Amino acid sequence: MQLTVTSRVLDRTVSLGDLSHLSQDELRELHAELTMMVQSMDEKVQENKELERLSGIPSDDDWLHKVKKKRRVCVTFAAYVNQALGTPNSNFEYVYRLKLDSLLVEELGAETWQEIKDEAMQFTLASLPPAIPAA
Repeated sequence: MQLTVTSRVLDRTVSLGDLSHLSQDELRELHAELTMMVQSMDEKVQENKELERLSGIPSDDDWLHKVKKKRRVCVTFAAYVNQALGTPNSNFEYVYRLKLDSLLVEELGAETWQEIKDEAMQFTLASLPPAIPAA
C-alpha cells in the first residue's frame, strides 16, 4: 500500500510516486498544506486535552489514535516533499520544528504559543532593513 494524501489545494490525491511529476510550485503548495494540516491537528489534540481536563470526560482514544496516525502520515509525506524540493537538511529541520511546536503547544497551550510566534514574527519583521522602492 502506497502512502497517499488528499490535497484540497491540488484538488487530487497524491502518492509518493507522484511527487516527481509535480512542479516546484505544486510541491510548495502541497508542503504548505501539509504543514497547516499538522498544525491544525496539533491544535485539535490540545483543545481536546484541555476539554478533558476541564470537564473530566475522557478523550475518545479511537479519535486520538486516528489523528496521531494521520499526523505521522502528513509529517512523513512533508519530509518527502521537502526532499523533492531539494532543500538541504529540510527533513531534519522540518521534523524538528514540528516536534518543537507540538511540545510547546502541549506545554504552553495553543493560544500562548501562537502569541509567542506572532511576537517573534513582528520582532523579525521590525528588525529587517527597510525595503528600497524600485525607481
